Amino acid sequence: MNDPKGWFWKGTLLLRPLLQLVFAFRFLTIIPLPATDGLLEELSERDRADSSVYFPLVGLLKGVFFYLIYSLAGAVLPLQVSAMFVLVVSILITGGFHLDGLADTVDALASRKPVKDKLTIMKDSTIGAIGVVAIAVVVLSRYVLLVELIRRAPLSLMLFPVIGSVAMVVAMSVGRSARSDGLGRLFIEGADRKRLLSVTGLTVVIIFLFATLSYLSFIGLILPVAMVYLFVLYANRLFGKHFNGLTGDNLGFISEVSEIVFMAGLIPFLG
Repeated sequence: MNDPKGWFWKGTLLLRPLLQLVFAFRFLTIIPLPATDGLLEELSERDRADSSVYFPLVGLLKGVFFYLIYSLAGAVLPLQVSAMFVLVVSILITGGFHLDGLADTVDALASRKPVKDKLTIMKDSTIGAIGVVAIAVVVLSRYVLLVELIRRAPLSLMLFPVIGSVAMVVAMSVGRSARSDGLGRLFIEGADRKRLLSVTGLTVVIIFLFATLSYLSFIGLILPVAMVYLFVLYANRLFGKHFNGLTGDNLGFISEVSEIVFMAGLIPFLG
């Protein structure tokens, strides 16, 4: 009875998944959730690693938010300006740390140095010229693709954050950690093929429901997802070669590029 709150939270079957969802939400966004710090302290490292199974749901919440932003902006502003608002919010909602991971990864790859030096470069807080170019290319690509998605099927704004989140879980499940510390290591070492199957199943359900409600082609939605899975497998091999595994920065790179791959692959099926 020394810690009644502890045994209560840990023993509640329904609350632990909820806390894992909250942890996943706080990991993938910078949106504050008041009064959750104390509750999240009840989660073990394993519980925190297991929270990645809820990444697709967090991505869906982000997607719904993006659609609401578009709906509000699009009611009074031109399509291109509405897309700009969605783009800015999509960057701000994560604090830009996925883009930072993208830049650090590209800088390390471009250095052509030994593995140890590449890992050091990714830890450096500064961004090189190649990293800046990579951010510019991704942001510009996302803007162009957002304009097309909004023009053809605005509801699809709900999906691309789901796929970006799923891509990270896929990478965690098939890769290994390049570092012995860091939050990225916690997620990567805690992932397995069972997690991959769970997240894949949840993604298929989300896409099926979305296709049913939006009257979009289920096949047209699944094929871009398959493209993302293939990209993640390629990225895993690439990072295994250059970094001897995956880092948190690499996961940010995978998330950002996977969203671009999905959106580009989806547009031909939107008519």
